[in-house]
Amino acid sequence: MFLHEPKHVTSHVIHPACSRGQCASFVPKPVFMYLRFDEEVCDNWHLYGVDYSLSARNLGLEVFVLPLEAYHRSVGYSGSESYYKSLQKVLRTHRKEYKYVYTTMGDWPTAVPVSISRFLKRIHVLR
Repeated sequence: MFLHEPKHVTSHVIHPACSRGQCASFVPKPVFMYLRFDEEVCDNWHLYGVDYSLSARNLGLEVFVLPLEAYHRSVGYSGSESYYKSLQKVLRTHRKEYKYVYTTMGDWPTAVPVSISRFLKRIHVLR
C-alpha cells in the first residue's frame, strides 16, 4: 500500500510500498539504465514516481519508503487537469497488474475512468 505520511516524517522502520511520491527517489544506476521513466505515460512532473514504482514492482523489484526525516515544501495536492490526464494514463498502463493505484491524492481504482472516480470522491464514496 502507499504510505500516506505527513509532510514532516520521522520513522525508524523501512516500509515496503506499492508506490511512492516524488519527494526523493533513490534508484541504483544499473536499475535506472534498464528501467527509465516512461515519458509517454508521464509527460510532466505528475505521478512519475508512482508510475516508476509500479513499473519496478512489475519487474519483481522492491519499492520502499525509507525512515528518513524529510520536509517536502508542498501543499500535498494538485488539482490541475494535467494531473488527472497523467493519472488516467498511469491507471490504464497498470490496470492488468493492480486493482488500485495509491497516490498522495487518494486511492484510484484502475477499472474506473478518472472522471467517475473524481465524482465519487467529491461525494465521499471513494477515499
